[in-house]
Amino acid sequence: MKLTNEQARKLLENPLHKHELSSVREHESALRVFTEELSEAELEKESYWNSLQNTMKKRVASGKHERVCDFIRYPLPVQQLTDSIIGDFNKVFDGKNKYFNIQGDRDVTRLEKWVKNKNLERWIEETASEVFKNKPCSFVVVDRSNNDDPYYFLVDSKRIIDAKEKEGGNGKLEYRY
Repeated sequence: MKLTNEQARKLLENPLHKHELSSVREHESALRVFTEELSEAELEKESYWNSLQNTMKKRVASGKHERVCDFIRYPLPVQQLTDSIIGDFNKVFDGKNKYFNIQGDRDVTRLEKWVKNKNLERWIEETASEVFKNKPCSFVVVDRSNNDDPYYFLVDSKRIIDAKEKEGGNGKLEYRY
């Protein structure tokens, strides 16, 4: 979808789904806290970590919060547990009968040929395993280069400004980033 300069400016000033995207980013922050090896300084930059700390301060007696924090190890040990679970989940990609549905409401013969040549399965294996852990609201986009060659790229929630459902699109979205 192409926007005029005026439409883009208005969208940047006032995204229609600002609240929903903020909620997505908060959820992904929580996932990063539990899935990535973050140092203390990196954790303090995460909105979820700060929210968790504030909740702890409210629920424990005064002074005890600081004492509890003295015993926190960085990176958080829970990250090892999530790595183990994710490792088991990623075995899905080891299946021999993988099937990726790329059918659409248009002629996709060229896309099917390209998918086979570009090894979509390999790209998904390498990219999806990391994205699945803590960026589940990312989009995989197929775009075209100046030479009209299609290529994949990942758009994560930090880069999305707004998105809306196509009129009569049965759940298909128009992405704006």
